[in-house]
Amino acid sequence: MTKILISCGEVSGDIYAGALTTELVKLDPRVQVFGLGGDQMAAAGARLIGHYRGLSVTGLSEALAVLPRSLVMYRRLGDAMRKNRPDVLVTVDFPDFNFWLAAAGRRLGLPVVYYVSPQVWAWRRGRLRTLKQLVDRMLVIFPFEEAVYRNAGIPVGTHSSTWRNQEQREQRYFSSWVLHQRHQPLRCYLVVGLMRLGACYQSWSRRPESPLQAYRKYSLFLLEHQISRTRYSVR
Repeated sequence: MTKILISCGEVSGDIYAGALTTELVKLDPRVQVFGLGGDQMAAAGARLIGHYRGLSVTGLSEALAVLPRSLVMYRRLGDAMRKNRPDVLVTVDFPDFNFWLAAAGRRLGLPVVYYVSPQVWAWRRGRLRTLKQLVDRMLVIFPFEEAVYRNAGIPVGTHSSTWRNQEQREQRYFSSWVLHQRHQPLRCYLVVGLMRLGACYQSWSRRPESPLQAYRKYSLFLLEHQISRTRYSVR
């Protein structure tokens, strides 16, 4: 019986983890999927060792506040890997936590697959060296990311079995983000404003559009689309 431990720590990751679990169960109804996740992953048939709720935060003070809970979850997942040894560890985005978990899995001799790449092509590119040491395979969701990992010597593939349509995938991601921020509409509009500023500068400078800039432009379109469909007002 195949055992797979999945770790995700935020709303978007739970969507991907849930879809992945659904496909795994279709391939093998006897598969055991367990780990850190959320409602989507549980609904797909996974056994949650812990819920990600409260782990995903922004800002130094918030990160320090959830550190004790993160350590508890890290130990709990480590115990699960030792007592109920999985055939593979799948980490989904959430790099600040999953890098540590992947290192623990590596020490136990587990194959490690990283699903949904951290945005190393946007910032902190040095993380590629860490990923090369930690993962056996990287599964990316954007085609241009393949070259980033291939050039770094990391085995990579584009995972498309759970998402047949890239636009659907991106719409669900940004929909989840906007809904998650529905009580903080100013943050949404600030993001749109900054992305618009970048798009205006790109147009003004007439520089060739890089894959990252194309991704941001597409993201801007989808984000504005989802905001227009979300019913809240700035108070």
